[in-house]
Amino acid sequence: MCQSDWSRDFGDSWVKAWGPWAPMVAPWAPMMQMWAQAMSAWVPGAGGMASQWMSPASWMGGMWGAPRVTTSVASRNPASVSACLRLGAAALDLSAGSFERRGEGADSFTGATLESDAAENRVRVTVSVPDGQAPGTYRATIRDRQGAEQGQIVVEIREPTPTD
Repeated sequence: MCQSDWSRDFGDSWVKAWGPWAPMVAPWAPMMQMWAQAMSAWVPGAGGMASQWMSPASWMGGMWGAPRVTTSVASRNPASVSACLRLGAAALDLSAGSFERRGEGADSFTGATLESDAAENRVRVTVSVPDGQAPGTYRATIRDRQGAEQGQIVVEIREPTPTD
């Protein structure tokens, strides 16, 4: 997962993704938005589902562009955080499971929060590493409200050096 970089390949614009077909696809996009809103009105509990991912402010970039990720980490030891998300993940309600370390001395911790901003096609990832957490590489799966995998967070905790 996350091998392709949509932004690099096609840019953040849906026009680049459709290439020479863009003028023919442009009228289709609002028609699909209208259809999706009308159909989601009949789905119990959907309550504006189509509006969430097809709003004029975010549909083209938010749904099809690669989400931008902002990370921050709170840790006593030196640590780095990276995240990889599927296309359209910024338009979803996301959560992360526990961070697992594989291999010898397997360990885990929880402490990640995710904030999605579909209008800006951005996901903010904040990780709090507990004091005394063993150094190593930890991974957590990012899932949407329905439980579908949408990405992964990797936290690398290092031993403090004398200069830290």
